[in-house]
Amino acid sequence: MINTVSCTPDEAKELIKGLRRLKISFMLWGATGVGKSECVRQLSEESGAELRDIRLCQKQPTDIAGLPALDHERQQTIFYPPAFLAPRSDEKAVILFFDEISLAPDDTKSAVLGILEERRQGGVEIPDDWIIVAAGNRPEDLANARGLGAAANRRLLHIVIEPQLEAALSHFIKIGVIPEVLAFLKVFPQHLSGEEAARTQKHELYPRPASWEKVSKIFDELREADKRTRHLAVAGIIGDSVAAEFMLLAEEVKNMKSVDELLE
Repeated sequence: MINTVSCTPDEAKELIKGLRRLKISFMLWGATGVGKSECVRQLSEESGAELRDIRLCQKQPTDIAGLPALDHERQQTIFYPPAFLAPRSDEKAVILFFDEISLAPDDTKSAVLGILEERRQGGVEIPDDWIIVAAGNRPEDLANARGLGAAANRRLLHIVIEPQLEAALSHFIKIGVIPEVLAFLKVFPQHLSGEEAARTQKHELYPRPASWEKVSKIFDELREADKRTRHLAVAGIIGDSVAAEFMLLAEEVKNMKSVDELLE
């Protein structure tokens, strides 16, 4: 269990910004779809840094540690470093983002932990102005997710992101999520994230913050379609029971005039 104070994605982003000069590596924890990856993407944009996104569940140890090669002149084995460690020719900083670390194979994870803990890989030193962030699910979030181990936990700054309604609504309004979704979450805040109920009922599909953005786009795209088609599409993202509730409320509010009226 990661026993720290939970926060919103915006709070996590501001914390990393404030500590970036200390050369600390950060570990973002949270369930799928709570905004970990979006937090890092926004951090990249606001910091003017290049984002190098490494999905660890798809990587082998050599993808992280580099490939061995022969130095015939010195008669030694050397390693060619991975492309994500390549230096930039300009002054722009880089964010190394190791996503899905809790799902990575153990030997791949071990290679990454060396970078997180020491800010180096073999003979390559990570520049001081680069930000290193990893993200993953806690064991309680996902059955096959695994922790990092005591040694790594002591060397990282851990940030737990939990969905919070008002912060999520503020973000949704900013990015143009449709009024029907905003109104539904105001009326049924328990459906912002349904992972706990999904675990109890053994459901694979359930709502989470990122899925409501998808519902918004899908529902808006299918406004001219029949109700059955819209229901099928929404249920394919958030599951049948929550989709049925959403469709009922969407029908009730479709003729209202403004977002403010919907939220009231």
